[in-house]
Amino acid sequence: MTYSPSKRFARVVGAALLSLAAGSAAWALPIATIDQQNPGPFTGTSGLLAPRSFGQSFTAGLGAVDAFDFLLGGFDTQVILRVRDGLAGLDGLAGNILAESAPVAVDQQGSHWFHFDLPQTLALQVGKTYVAELFIATDSLGVRLTLDNSYTGGQMLTGGFAPDHFSTDYDLVFAEGIHAAVPEPSAVLMMAIGVAAVLGWRARQHHGAPKH
Repeated sequence: MTYSPSKRFARVVGAALLSLAAGSAAWALPIATIDQQNPGPFTGTSGLLAPRSFGQSFTAGLGAVDAFDFLLGGFDTQVILRVRDGLAGLDGLAGNILAESAPVAVDQQGSHWFHFDLPQTLALQVGKTYVAELFIATDSLGVRLTLDNSYTGGQMLTGGFAPDHFSTDYDLVFAEGIHAAVPEPSAVLMMAIGVAAVLGWRARQHHGAPKH
């Protein structure tokens, strides 16, 4: 079966658009570029009942963030991650909310990594302190932490308690960063135009070739 240049162009553009759509699904993939993290291993645990919050302050090293991972345990727990603008309030968890994730089900007891996606990339100021808050909407949540200042760019926060109430050396086991880059629509369009130009040139060569 053969296709005319116009049909070939339509097929190429369609394939490019499908590629772009598939790329947008990468938003649910793991963090590709980690900015700040405390990988553990954890040496302590803590737990709270809803509606309360844990938090971890961090100092931005990248100019953007769109995903977080935390080592957690829970039973039928719904958790919302909020990014707050700096440490504020009695417990450090009262800064302005810059972004928040959809609720994530933390439904495994023990210690497991849970992933939180922001609805879109959040611009950050490099060198500034932000807070990743884990708001417990239902049931109870257990967090995993280190006790020896493993992460020097921030600290663990506990709702209702001053940041230095326990120890400023405590940190949640976490990671934050960005997903793999999704190609810009303009890049996909340029690729389609380039392929179409090649197909057009080949078609002209074919029609202009001597017949035998």
